[in-house]
Amino acid sequence: MSIIFHNERINGIDWEQRVHDHRGKKFDCSGWHRHIWKANGGDAHKQCLPRFKVKTLEDFIVDGFKILNVQLERSKSNADDLFGNQTGLD
Repeated sequence: MSIIFHNERINGIDWEQRVHDHRGKKFDCSGWHRHIWKANGGDAHKQCLPRFKVKTLEDFIVDGFKILNVQLERSKSNADDLFGNQTGLD
């Protein structure tokens, strides 16, 4: 999942076997992490997401949007169409 601005990823979530967290070795992990864009290094800065435990595509989208601060509001034209009216979004 990525947020793209002018063809460059400025934020995103993905999974890798080995992640070197930008905060230091004690934060390194395996699994889900976030890419954080900074002027020095672009989106190379990774932050592990140990509490990001998704089991379904819906979990990935809804929980991922929360982490990336993307708002998905319930309406006939968006959330209902994405998940068949079962999102629990307000």
